[in-house]
Amino acid sequence: MQSSDRALRLTTGVTNVKSIKDFIIGNQLLVKKVIDEKDWNFGDEFEYNLWFQGAFTQNISYSLRLNYKDQDSIDGRDISIMAPVQTSNPNNYGGEVLNLGIGLNMVFNLFGGMHKDRFSIEILKPIDQNKNYLQMKDNLTIQIGFQKML
Repeated sequence: MQSSDRALRLTTGVTNVKSIKDFIIGNQLLVKKVIDEKDWNFGDEFEYNLWFQGAFTQNISYSLRLNYKDQDSIDGRDISIMAPVQTSNPNNYGGEVLNLGIGLNMVFNLFGGMHKDRFSIEILKPIDQNKNYLQMKDNLTIQIGFQKML
C-alpha cells in the first residue's frame, strides 16, 4: 500500500488517431506536472503511447502498442517514513520504462440494452528500463477492462 502525496497536479495530453484503410494508427502524449507541492510529492511524469489497431472480425480487434514512461524521483521527504531501508529513500523512485503491448478487444451485448459492451485485455512487457537507484525491475503487466459503450 502506498500513501498519497496530497499534491495538486495538472495533467495535459494530446491524442492523434488516423484511419488507413482497415487499420487505425494513433499516438498520445501525456504530461503530469505537480503544481502545488506538499511536504513531499511523487515526481513529474511524461508518457508517450504509439499504437496500431486492426480487426479480425467486426466484433474482435487486436492492437500493438509501444509505451514510454519517464517519472522523476520523489521530491521532499515524509518524516513518518524514516526507517533505514531502501524504500524510505526518495531517490529510489521513478525512472524510464519502454513497454511493448499486445491487446485484444471484443464487443458483444452481454447485459442487453441499446448499448454494447466491450471487454479488453492487454499484456505489457518491458523491453528497456532504467530505474532510479535501487528498485525492482518491471516484469509483465496484464490490464483487463470492461466498458459499456454509448
